[in-house]
Amino acid sequence: MNGDARHSVVLPFSADFDGSERAGQMPTRIVLRVDAGEPFVAHPPFRRLHGLACQLFERHVQPSMHRAQVKPFTVGPLVRRPDGSREWQVTWLPDEAVSPVLGRTVQGRVGEVPVTLIPELVHHRSFRALRAADRSVSFDLQFRSPTWFSRSGVELVLPDPPVMLAGLARRWNEFAPSAVPSEVLGALSRVVQVAAVDLQTVRTNAVREVRFGHGPPALVRLDLDDRGSRAAADRAGFVGAARVVLAAAALRSLDDLLRPACEEWFGALMWFAAFAGVGKATTQGYGWCDVTAADAGPFRRRVLVGRSGERSRRSRPAGGPSVTTEAAV
Repeated sequence: MNGDARHSVVLPFSADFDGSERAGQMPTRIVLRVDAGEPFVAHPPFRRLHGLACQLFERHVQPSMHRAQVKPFTVGPLVRRPDGSREWQVTWLPDEAVSPVLGRTVQGRVGEVPVTLIPELVHHRSFRALRAADRSVSFDLQFRSPTWFSRSGVELVLPDPPVMLAGLARRWNEFAPSAVPSEVLGALSRVVQVAAVDLQTVRTNAVREVRFGHGPPALVRLDLDDRGSRAAADRAGFVGAARVVLAAAALRSLDDLLRPACEEWFGALMWFAAFAGVGKATTQGYGWCDVTAADAGPFRRRVLVGRSGERSRRSRPAGGPSVTTEAAV
């Protein structure tokens, strides 16, 4: 299958699946078709998708994965394609090649429902290549599943650059051969800002369809705990778009050695977000995002899709308010 408009993945690199060993380089983002042999719940709790990812990777890539404190994968939401089929994307971050899951169909279960996972498209890049990728000073992040952050025990439902970068750096340092220098990360927390957002709040158990550009609608459900607990009912996250930039004036204030290092690592971490996700619970299906370099393009706002299929750029979701801002950089 060729990468066509059905996939909203936007990366500076991609490869159609061809079964080659090269397609198993890390990090790797895999697009799978999900076929079910019986009626399938339209919006399975994200913890079910986490379980499906564990089945996929523990059986075929890393049997000891369940003992790891930091899980080496991220999970995207289940997406209904225009033709009615279902698409699911997962990523694998560490050194082990994922070729065993790329050249075959894999059987699994979502709850009690048996499913078949069929790999269709692969996106991959080494950590070294991520550092050498386009050194843009502006990136658009499209949050395709509910996202939130935590700072000192306080949950944040807006993108917070220092917290986002710190989380990406932790994931990078866990799996990459070279760590993000602490002095660079500290400088980035001072020079990175959010220049524009178009976000919506979604609350626990709220199901929305969100379409980005010409891609398929994502079925998003904020449901870390589907047992009906009060804590789960009170949790919120955001979906939508944000432009994250290196602030020009702040960047100029850095010395001649730190400035290019910040530009390099900013680009590396932003591209890495397409593999690692951002925010909390990325192994559960949250914080899934697409990334584009935005230096020369207009800010891409999110498009909502209602149950009738009618597209609207501005609407108020059941879970909370809509926020749209743009700031001078």
